[in-house]
Amino acid sequence: MKKTPVGTSNFKKIIELKPYWVNTSENRLLRSLFFNKQSGIRDRIEGLIQGDTVEMEVDKNMVFKDLKHRQTAVWSMLLQSGYLRCENARAGDLYDLSIPNYEVR
Repeated sequence: MKKTPVGTSNFKKIIELKPYWVNTSENRLLRSLFFNKQSGIRDRIEGLIQGDTVEMEVDKNMVFKDLKHRQTAVWSMLLQSGYLRCENARAGDLYDLSIPNYEVR
């Protein structure tokens, strides 16, 4: 095994470590979706935060360009990214969704 000139104990002294993902997100799209009174998403999100479940259609083949045009895409994204969980599968693509844990709430 070949030794490197810089040992692991000296690595921190030489290279300044920085958090890579800090300040790299843009939440404008989500804010516009959640705080749009016409979509009704905000009311459902508030119910979820209070511990309720919502019955929603989930699109298993959601693409991000659909977020602005299809409400099912928003719920699909939240489910697939782990912010919601499926409590109960109903007929077709209908599911009862809830917030999975206190940390997300």
